[in-house]
Amino acid sequence: MEGHARARRGDAGWQGRRFGGRRVVVRADAAAPGHGTTDTWLGRAILEIEQPYHPIGQPNVEYETDGNDMSVFTTVTPSYAVVLEVRAGRVAMVRDFLATVTSDDLAATLKNPWAPKYPETTLSCLHTILEEEWEHHRYAVRDLDAIEAEHA
Repeated sequence: MEGHARARRGDAGWQGRRFGGRRVVVRADAAAPGHGTTDTWLGRAILEIEQPYHPIGQPNVEYETDGNDMSVFTTVTPSYAVVLEVRAGRVAMVRDFLATVTSDDLAATLKNPWAPKYPETTLSCLHTILEEEWEHHRYAVRDLDAIEAEHA
């Protein structure tokens, strides 16, 4: 949440700006990392939801070329408030699942959502979500530190 709080305090001019060759993470459509990760690994792999993606999600680069339907995603940039609302929903999904998961559930074998012939366990799917969340948080804090230093 540190990154989100700092982004909300920031100058609106940061939105969509490039810094050091990277897109700044405080753009409204990129401010809530993990939508795609949570939707893919919890929604699709663990919960087996056929179409788990939220319309404001950010598909991976290969999503369309892999034959997936891009029409599930909006082409309109959502407001920061909407992003935070969807983000809160995805955090709640993970929290609710973790509150009820059992040891047997964690050991269950599932289809890898990107490569179904390679099985995953529920635990490995959860590890993917947590690792991606951590990495996105690190990038957000790194970029916000750089922006704040530039404006100091």
